[in-house]
Amino acid sequence: MAWFEDLTPCSDPGEGGKPVLAVGWIDHLHAYPRGHASRRFVMRLVELLEDPWQPRRSLGWHTCGLCRFTEGPRTFELEDGPRVKLGTSNLFIPAYDRLYIAPSMMVHAVDAHGYAPPEEFVKAVLVCPPMRSPAYLAALRDVAPPWLLEAGPLPRMSASARLRARSRRTPRLIGSRR
Repeated sequence: MAWFEDLTPCSDPGEGGKPVLAVGWIDHLHAYPRGHASRRFVMRLVELLEDPWQPRRSLGWHTCGLCRFTEGPRTFELEDGPRVKLGTSNLFIPAYDRLYIAPSMMVHAVDAHGYAPPEEFVKAVLVCPPMRSPAYLAALRDVAPPWLLEAGPLPRMSASARLRARSRRTPRLIGSRR
C-alpha cells in the first residue's frame, strides 16, 4: 500500500478543483499517530465500507503495512455488524469543503494497531451521508475534483443500502407522529 502523511494532497486537483486528502495510508516504515478511536467511529466506517463508491476498479488486494507476519485480514466484522472486505476498496468521504480518501484497510489499522486518524476526518466520517444516497452524491459533487467525477459511474444507492437507510429513519418518523 502506498504511504501518504495524513491530510496531504494525494492527487492533482485539476483546473478549478480541490485536492483529495489522504487519510490512513500508513505503513511500518513511517511513524503514525496512535490513540483511541470510538466504537461509534469504527461502526460508521464499517457501514460506509459495506458498499463504497468506487470510481475506478481496484487492482488487486492491498495488504496491511503494519502486520509483521501476515498480510493482514481480508475482512473485518464487529459483533452484530456486517462483514466488510478489506484491501480492495477506498472510502471517499466528502465533508465541509474537502474530500478525503482512505483505504478500506484503515479500519483494521484503527482496531488492531491503534492508529488514530485526524480528528477532522473522524468528524467527517460521523456526519457522512449513507454511501450512494442522494445526500452523499450532492456532497461529493460539491467537493470532488472534476477528474474524479468523470472517472466512473456516479454513486447509486443499492437496494440493501436503501433498506438500511429507511430502517434507520423509521423510528424517528414514527416517534415524531402524534
